[in-house]
Amino acid sequence: MTEHSDDDPFATGAGLDLLRDVGDADLKGQRLGDYRIESLVAEGGMSRVYRAHRSDGTFERDVAIKVSTLSSASDSLKARFEQEQQVLASLNHPNISQLFDARVNTDGRPYIVMEFIDGTGIVEYCSSNGLPERERIRLLIDVVNAVAYAHARLVIHRDIKPSNVMVGADGRVKLLDFGIAKLLEAEQALTQATPMTPKYASPEQLLGQPITVASDIAQLGLLAFEVLTGHALNESETMADAIRRAADGKPLSVPSGSKAQLPRELLQVIEQCLRADPDERYRDASSLARDLEAYIDGYPVSAVGQSASYRFRKWLTRNAATSATAALALITIVGGTAWYTLQLDTARQLAETQAEIARDEADKSREISEFLVELMGAPIPAKAKGEDILVLDVLDQGVDKLRDELGEQPALKGELMATLGEVYNELGEFEAADALLSDAVNVHRGLADSEPLALAHSIFAHSKYFQAQGERQTAIDMQNEAIALISVLPSRDAEELNASLLNAQGINYSTLNQWEESEGKYLEAIRVHEVLYGKDHLETSVPRANYGLMLAKVARFDEAIPLLETTYQVAMDELGPYHPWIAPRAINLASAYRRIGRDEDAERLYRIALDQDRKLYGEKHHNVASSLVSLARFIRGKGRRDESIEMAEEALEIEKASLGEDHVYTAETSTVLANWYITARRLEAADALLQVAEPILVEKLGDHLFTGNLVLAKSRLAYHSGDIQGHIALSHEAIGVYERAFDGKSERLLQPWIWIGNAYNELGDTTRAADAYGTGIASARQVNQEDAGLYERHAELLEADGRPDEAATARARAAELRGESSPD
Repeated sequence: MTEHSDDDPFATGAGLDLLRDVGDADLKGQRLGDYRIESLVAEGGMSRVYRAHRSDGTFERDVAIKVSTLSSASDSLKARFEQEQQVLASLNHPNISQLFDARVNTDGRPYIVMEFIDGTGIVEYCSSNGLPERERIRLLIDVVNAVAYAHARLVIHRDIKPSNVMVGADGRVKLLDFGIAKLLEAEQALTQATPMTPKYASPEQLLGQPITVASDIAQLGLLAFEVLTGHALNESETMADAIRRAADGKPLSVPSGSKAQLPRELLQVIEQCLRADPDERYRDASSLARDLEAYIDGYPVSAVGQSASYRFRKWLTRNAATSATAALALITIVGGTAWYTLQLDTARQLAETQAEIARDEADKSREISEFLVELMGAPIPAKAKGEDILVLDVLDQGVDKLRDELGEQPALKGELMATLGEVYNELGEFEAADALLSDAVNVHRGLADSEPLALAHSIFAHSKYFQAQGERQTAIDMQNEAIALISVLPSRDAEELNASLLNAQGINYSTLNQWEESEGKYLEAIRVHEVLYGKDHLETSVPRANYGLMLAKVARFDEAIPLLETTYQVAMDELGPYHPWIAPRAINLASAYRRIGRDEDAERLYRIALDQDRKLYGEKHHNVASSLVSLARFIRGKGRRDESIEMAEEALEIEKASLGEDHVYTAETSTVLANWYITARRLEAADALLQVAEPILVEKLGDHLFTGNLVLAKSRLAYHSGDIQGHIALSHEAIGVYERAFDGKSERLLQPWIWIGNAYNELGDTTRAADAYGTGIASARQVNQEDAGLYERHAELLEADGRPDEAATARARAAELRGESSPD
């Protein structure tokens, strides 16, 4: 997006140039929100694109800002922006330019903040680099797969054209402006025209008819033609001609001169995309991608047909060496006719088998596409009442529909259940997610013999629900089952799933403080990712980032910090500041910085994470609450206690509203806030929070980190209420929970043992006090969390108890940890 676009969306006429008198002022040098406009990049009839820079102490980042020339934005548009930008910002795909924000300026003009792509338009890139046909098709496949990804999440592009497809210096293609036409659509009343580029519009767009995934397929066909030939298909067609053609039901035809530029199979692929009737085009983007992949790999292309002669010719092309041998044998071997007939029959059977598999996959993709198309176009009760339509409205209706209508298609039903279940899980709708994912697994178990990979995928999806609930061992067991299923499947899909499963297991073992198992899984995950994607790929950064977090947990900071810094920067460079991957990586790096004393850098990153979540999810999402608590913990450690309590209170209210009062995350935040209330001597408020949280955590989690934290908070409350014996008993109870939850090994064991030691010391029992400290220090040593100060305190208690030799040993260890010489 570094050059002016030659596309003028309104050059074809139809009177739409009346919009040009609105918002003509150049914004260069002005500010829009947090951004300063630096230069005009491109402009068309309804918008201008500027390069802008954010520099406010939170982010240093160049972005692209698309400003509508329409003014007087309605209240409905403003509300629409707030709803839709969250959905569009969640399109997390390496070939989709990230949408960061969508707002309405003070003068009423909508503007959209996007990832800035420093690259070249796809057509110019292909021409200037002299790319061969195969490489051009590879770029097109990446674009089509990006569109398929968005369609599966109920988002249509509506304006696919060469100027919206850029190729960066690294050769990676990026699709721009995804869904922005939908954002601007609410202003149709001003112009009586849907935002679009007529030269690249589908027939239904030209006629003002409902837009579906088929519209994007038509635009992909036009894009493919231009990428492969270097010129647009309908360069001379006026708007009036285009509307007349669409009204007459005539498809765009490829001129005879251009047909000579294209291989017959590619020509037929393009023509299928451009058919006038949407039902006759490819039924989804995945089907188009498969045909393009089939073409470059030498397999039959569905747009051409599946005749026996065509399939056999493709087989001969793919097996040139075998074909040559057959020809030689036919000439030199007596009785060669019988041999040749046998080979021909074998080839025909192989081709028919491949074609049958392709047809089955195509049928499934078509049915999924039809389901999603119908779902997006179906009447929704809220719509009938004139209310805003939310994503959950569509999802809920989709679930009802697939349960009611797909009983005879179990494979399709299972795949859709798994897909929608994962979406619910990502949205924090955990109860609905569990039900759908459980049903998906059950459906796929019935198809395990024919579709083991689908079963493995659904099991993995369900395991992520249990991860979100804190049931890590259950998740590990399910992931082991999935790994066993795919271990005998020699396909890239199986290898990619295996890579993801290994990374997930590394996370789970780390959470359980099983460091050796975690490190082994992470190193294997990194190795597999590097083989599949390359060492520096964004996907490979995922297990590397998680491995860095694990290393930081065990205080291996020399190894952890470089990994965490590198993987955080990779995500920022590839995805921009507003992406779901940024906040977790920022928080993990901040936590590591905090532990080595880089407090200023730590706070900056905690605030970046909070800012990112707020922009991406809105103010009332549970991810925002999580980032608030992370920042509050840090601020509390710096002595700003009142500020930390206010943040935790805000986080708790967000979780009550978004997750419900009986959710385990809500109960855990209640525990955190109760602890801080205890320190502030607000004991009644703390007690009230703990009484509500306790049955939730005990019932739903049992022996778990969150439950142990709650019992430990009750121990503190007992101490500050004057009940020393109750404090000791509850500290022992917390130790039991932690030991059972973490198999006897956890840094969490140290604190309650220290409290027990201090309590016994207050009661004058120095023997039990010193023994408790010793046990606590031993637990810390198990997880590489020793501290010199603890050994000094232990030495004091040992001396008070008349154990000078043990005290000397403790002091020697303290000196060793400080890097000092041991005292004589």
